[in-house]
Amino acid sequence: MMHLFMFFNVSTVEDARTLINYRIMFHVEIWMIIINLLHTLFFLRVTLNIKQYHRNWTNIQAFLYIQYSLHGLTWLAQRLIIICRLTEDNVELDNCLALITSLIRTTCIFCSFYILLILTIERVFATFFLESYETVRKQILSFSLIILLVVLSVLSALFVHYFNGVFSNMLIFLVILINITAAWLNNVIYEVNRKFNQTAQTHNKYSLGRRYQISENLKNWKMIRIPILTIAILNSILAAAMCISKIFTTNFTVIIIDFIILMYTFIIPQITMRCSPLWRKEVQRSKQRLFSTSKVFSEPAEIQRPRIEVCNVFGKRLRTTQDVSEHFDNLQKMWEDNKF
Repeated sequence: MMHLFMFFNVSTVEDARTLINYRIMFHVEIWMIIINLLHTLFFLRVTLNIKQYHRNWTNIQAFLYIQYSLHGLTWLAQRLIIICRLTEDNVELDNCLALITSLIRTTCIFCSFYILLILTIERVFATFFLESYETVRKQILSFSLIILLVVLSVLSALFVHYFNGVFSNMLIFLVILINITAAWLNNVIYEVNRKFNQTAQTHNKYSLGRRYQISENLKNWKMIRIPILTIAILNSILAAAMCISKIFTTNFTVIIIDFIILMYTFIIPQITMRCSPLWRKEVQRSKQRLFSTSKVFSEPAEIQRPRIEVCNVFGKRLRTTQDVSEHFDNLQKMWEDNKF
């Protein structure tokens, strides 16, 4: 038998005044969900438009916002159904519909729980495939990791619906442990890249491609370390709240978890934006587009995207891909011959 998980039980509300208070609360919650959905879709657009991170990281991050949106739509459907039931004499909810929405929401929540593990695996590949990770995009990696994320989340959602007791609490405790371990592993990855960088400075055995990837890994770590820590903390708080809600199954605990999720989906994009220069510029640009009184929008000079040009040693711009490739081949040959 499958149990409902994180679902508001209308039939347990006996007091009429309490029912009215819940109805008012749900109307407010619906508007908050809609605002949060628009906020999430906006940052999904920013993620897809701005090439701040490696394509694999961007793909995984975009999927995170897609599942936020799916969770928000399912959550909205739950609230609308419950409000409709509250206005009728029969407050019983169709079990099949309740189970479907509960499964979808729980799957999306476990996607958020496991996302830090998936992002950490991506950083491991970026660290140990220094030679070709940037030149060969390896987008199959991000798609494979997303599939793994979905499979883990679906299995976990089914597990907590089937086992509504100690076993599901053990799984949620495991989620907390995974997030703490993933956050620690990201610091280990940083130390590994830092040692690679020190070796590259003292020994001339690394190619230009390796040196570039090491510097990119270090630069990206400085931008993602705070979002990673934030995800780990919020995931642990949410998992602990879910564990408590399974022990004390009340409508009030469900509403508390809903509030935590609302804050979660709002805070993560904001923290990521604060740590990403290109994201900040894109958000500023989008705000000016939305609130500009002029019909024709002209991009301010201070936030225009920089044009990157590759020049040879004489300062002449290299115009074709072949020229650029030949130039870097020559630099590589000079590096190996002269060992400077």
